[in-house]
Amino acid sequence: VSLSIDSSIYILFSDGTIQKYTRGEKDSFSLINIQKSLSSPTYIYTSSDLKDIYILDNGNSRIIKIDKTGSFVSEYASPALKVAKAISVSNDEKTAYILSSGKIYKLPL
Repeated sequence: VSLSIDSSIYILFSDGTIQKYTRGEKDSFSLINIQKSLSSPTYIYTSSDLKDIYILDNGNSRIIKIDKTGSFVSEYASPALKVAKAISVSNDEKTAYILSSGKIYKLPL
């Protein structure tokens, strides 16, 4: 359903699984220590400037933050996230911008 690229490519599937490829080779990658499974995830975001990965989990009305090994870091929940379409995160990882219902929301992280 979505992909994001830093030095690797992360592909998010509708069932909540993520595949990671580096230099054309599939890497081992799984989500670790996430309390509630992803439900209808729609967007994954990272970049070479970020140390973490952000996943828009519409079914649970949240954004989860994981590190680049797949370990859970934190989550941010809001009813507006149920219909959100995209997220972007500032390079200092202190602010997320969320597109939801035709509006852009600013979320301090």
